[in-house]
Amino acid sequence: MPELDFGFNLVMDLFWEISKIPRRSGQEEKIAAFLEKFGHE
Repeated sequence: MPELDFGFNLVMDLFWEISKIPRRSGQEEKIAAFLEKFGHE
């Protein structure tokens, strides 16, 4: 499905942007929860 690929690319772009942000308190937990949510769908 092209829509799925497009969504996946958006998620990866977002993750890349997040990964460039200096790590603050709770940042890793937010990323982990975000990835877990997408991993189950």
